[in-house]
Amino acid sequence: MKIEDLIKEVYEDLNGQITAVESGDQLLVYFECNDWVEENLVRKFKITCSAVKESTLVKSSVGCIDFTDSDPILWNHNEEHGYLYYTSECENNYELLGRLWASHEKAYSGLRSLSEYINVFNSGSYIEFCKGSYGQLAQGPRPILNIYELAVSNKIKTNFVPSYKPEGGYSALFFDNLFVVCKSVTVQELNS
Repeated sequence: MKIEDLIKEVYEDLNGQITAVESGDQLLVYFECNDWVEENLVRKFKITCSAVKESTLVKSSVGCIDFTDSDPILWNHNEEHGYLYYTSECENNYELLGRLWASHEKAYSGLRSLSEYINVFNSGSYIEFCKGSYGQLAQGPRPILNIYELAVSNKIKTNFVPSYKPEGGYSALFFDNLFVVCKSVTVQELNS
């Protein structure tokens, strides 16, 4: 069975669940759900993820599965990276941070932390952000930096400076809001 075939069959009322996750050379996900045809039958699968870059998978109930190569969660692994610098003074750095947070949450829906990208640092007991008339605003994949740039475009001047392009070619396998970023996925149905 292909992952796309499993995705078409699994829906919320099938009581899907990740029963185990094993990591090693490959990530093994043991998944089971009620059969989509026979009411009293449980189907069990071993899903193998190869060339894994990151995973948030744990034992969990699952309502839906998705496999995609075009989700913001993949930007870290597939898109050009760089730095976003500001070159003008900010009137209200808290408003600026709020605009960045709102645009970040809209893009990532809580799956990535703002602190992963925004240049906020502690100076003694104070948190500093966007102090002075120049500095680094953020770093990360180009698509999120473009979103940040748009969010603050009428408040400060910014410049993107490229740094590197990762290998790319990764896809994301989602089990609701849990995910694994990998190169390929195979599905094996296990005998009950």
